[in-house]
Amino acid sequence: MSSLTNRRHLLLTALALPLVTIGSAPAMAASVWVSSASELDRALANASSGTTIVLRSGTYSKSGSFSISRSGTSSAPIRIMAEQALSATMGSSLSLKGSYVQVSGLRFKSTRVDIYKHNCQVNGCVFSGSNGRIRLEGVQNTVISYNEFSGWGDRCIAFNPFTNGQGRNANIYGNYFHDSSQVCIGIGFQHRHQPLNAAVQVERNLFVRCTHDQVVNTKTSNNVIRGNTMIGGGAFVCRFGVNNKFENNWMENCKGIWLSDKNCVASGNRLSNSDISVLAGDVTSAQTASREGTHPRSEYARLSNNVARRTTIGAWGSLHLAAIYTTIEGHNGRIDLSRHQGTQIRSTGNSSAGSAASKLSTSQVGPSAAGGSSAPPASSSGSSTGSGSSSQQGGSSSSGSSSSSGGSSSGSSGAPSTSGHECVGDPATILRRHSGQNAWKVSEYYHSQAIDYYNTMRKYPYGSTEYNTYKSLFKACRDVNQLADSMARSGVRTL
Repeated sequence: MSSLTNRRHLLLTALALPLVTIGSAPAMAASVWVSSASELDRALANASSGTTIVLRSGTYSKSGSFSISRSGTSSAPIRIMAEQALSATMGSSLSLKGSYVQVSGLRFKSTRVDIYKHNCQVNGCVFSGSNGRIRLEGVQNTVISYNEFSGWGDRCIAFNPFTNGQGRNANIYGNYFHDSSQVCIGIGFQHRHQPLNAAVQVERNLFVRCTHDQVVNTKTSNNVIRGNTMIGGGAFVCRFGVNNKFENNWMENCKGIWLSDKNCVASGNRLSNSDISVLAGDVTSAQTASREGTHPRSEYARLSNNVARRTTIGAWGSLHLAAIYTTIEGHNGRIDLSRHQGTQIRSTGNSSAGSAASKLSTSQVGPSAAGGSSAPPASSSGSSTGSGSSSQQGGSSSSGSSSSSGGSSSGSSGAPSTSGHECVGDPATILRRHSGQNAWKVSEYYHSQAIDYYNTMRKYPYGSTEYNTYKSLFKACRDVNQLADSMARSGVRTL
């Protein structure tokens, strides 16, 4: 039995696929295989909900950018992917002007992705060169995950919210950024963005040799920078914005964490040869949105359970407004008081400070760490579609049925036991329980189960008992999905 082609390819490119109940026999989505820029153009123009556009190995270039204006749905996204992970290279940039579009497993060499509509995803891609970037323009519910970025110019991931409040809830996780002197992630661009509720989550990314002063830069409010690792670089910075949180980050030989504006939190961070700075300013938080080019002072910052080489309250003391009402508790490391007012130091010398942070390695981020495979659908022939026509993934209705509680534990807290779960065990043995059922449908069923468990896993702190339990269930369902998928693509229609 052949192994699943290229296990690096993202299972997560189909995050929005529905939970398939065996026996329901829904219509299978069309797949379009392309091998030239003109075919890709036609496929993008003609795509509809559920279409998967598969790029054969090669380079796709044209005058101007490729663009898709068609939209998928939450249950049937449009997918754009390589036949094998990272085997197709985009020599021209790609604009996503439709919603529910997912891009995975492509290389972008000095080309970028511009996202203009909501609910889009970019997963498991490699971006290199000065224009290898992603730009988000006033969009909601975007996922940027398990990509690799190197050598970019300007902001690598630029989140640009609109002043009417449009643009929020981006989730940026599992990415590998390395070897650049420019901003990695910019959340907002200007002083007028300060009051906007961006609610961006930047989690479990690895930054190596990213030397700009402001590696992650927030200029909006209610963002979370959590569980990241930075080695040899600049700082995580709250430039503008209220209620921003910097939690459980691991930092080595960096400039550290800089806090300004109001009600910002740094907790559980572990900084080695790196510092925390709570900044003085030249305007108050309330004045920031109307005063371009200013530096808001820190107001009511809270530091808890951090370990750092040095923590300075009222850094940038040349600015005339003191940092006010900072609270420090459970701290480990030197504390310097500069231009400050009302600072409270409640406890220091905490030997367990920063213990919630863990150091990420390159094996845990980027395309190779995506955790599974989302293989392209089987082509109807060994050749390209040429005209851009679609091939239908057929398959007979399956006669069996299967029930499951799904990937999350509804109505309960904590994680379920893996013991006795339907997806835990030898994948071949599990598939024998589905004897007589359609292989594609069984593959989709366990694929959806894996997605449910993955999404639930991410709700818990990295490395916690709940996180690890859901991770085990995710991997178990993924393995069954991969085997069923491999059998189906090798010609087995009925198990």
